[in-house]
Amino acid sequence: ESPPSSLPRRGFRQIVLSAHLCLGLLLGFYFSLLGLTGSALLFKSELHRFFKPSIYYVAAPENTSRLSLDKLAQVFSETHPGISISSLLLPIATNDVLIIGYKAALPGQKKPQSMQILIDPYTGKVLAEQLSGGWFFRTLHNLHAKLLLDDLGEDLHRYGVLAVFALLLSGVWLWWSSIAGLVEPLKLSKVLSQFKQKVTVKLNGSFNRKVFDVHSVVGFFAAAVLSVLALTAASDLWHDQAVAIVGALTGGPVVLEEKRPSSSGKGSGQGSSTRLKLESKEPSVKASPLSYDAMLVTAKNARPNMVAVAITDKLGVRMVEPGEPYVVPRCVTVLVNQGDASLRRIDDPASLPLGQQVMAWLLPVHFGQWGSGVSYYFVKAVWFVVGLCPSILFASGVMMFMLKRGVKR
Repeated sequence: ESPPSSLPRRGFRQIVLSAHLCLGLLLGFYFSLLGLTGSALLFKSELHRFFKPSIYYVAAPENTSRLSLDKLAQVFSETHPGISISSLLLPIATNDVLIIGYKAALPGQKKPQSMQILIDPYTGKVLAEQLSGGWFFRTLHNLHAKLLLDDLGEDLHRYGVLAVFALLLSGVWLWWSSIAGLVEPLKLSKVLSQFKQKVTVKLNGSFNRKVFDVHSVVGFFAAAVLSVLALTAASDLWHDQAVAIVGALTGGPVVLEEKRPSSSGKGSGQGSSTRLKLESKEPSVKASPLSYDAMLVTAKNARPNMVAVAITDKLGVRMVEPGEPYVVPRCVTVLVNQGDASLRRIDDPASLPLGQQVMAWLLPVHFGQWGSGVSYYFVKAVWFVVGLCPSILFASGVMMFMLKRGVKR
């Protein structure tokens, strides 16, 4: 018989278990949807390029150099009179295309949409025009970020992510309490023995046991990354509160900037937009016929060992180390003067206050874009697998619930 002191603890565990069960059944589909769409979006740029190579890659003619950026920009201006260029994603490899970003209102859309025009940099031929990243992945992104409900979907996410936190925390507590026990003093030998059992699926056990083990093992190995994903999502959905918390923890100011939609363009710059003031608000490129080629020359002279990957609409050239992916918080931005494209200053993210660096990296971490070199794709692969785990946890949780109800009947 359990001592009287253990009864309140067992009662509390039953309350947590019931809360975890209810949250899991109510939010399981929602949590699974976020995981599956998030996993698909991790490699949206690579997948889009794989399925549509004809618009992203060109055959580089022998003994032929690329046309100047100004001539390629003129191709856009001739086909889109009166529309301003918002960004240029520059070709890096010899077979890459130039991707020009701009905003345009589409039929049936309330807000201007982020669009792309893909141009052969050797001939100036327009290869395609599309929503940034393509219609399919843009729709998938809207499903993931806003449930296809625009502002209402974002509001639902704000409270949904809090419920997901509660689901994760209750699951972790239940997992740990089943190891440490609620009555007996904590003994290392017992904990290690229980831990080994909890991270192993007993293949020779009953079907019920296998389902329970799968739920327990998957939950254990995915809990840390799922918590990171929930935390980084919450930092975007509850942005002002996150800024205040990060500022208090780091002891420095975090400068805000108006939210901009994440890009879905070439490389890994997609999804890594930030509301931090990584570069001050400057007159946009549209206010001046400034030469893109002159901007590029200034940037290469300022940082000769770096590679220019993009030109923004704020008179800035973003540059990365050779071989590094295009992730905004990792970019050095060379800003030029509007009149003659002379060097104004160099914005290096490493020189930002710690709080701004933390906030700048939260969304890239959410999208699995924080690795460097080969590890960049390893991290994305881990994030991809973890994104599948909510579906496994939901399915195994429902099966456990139904099997338990069947036993009671």
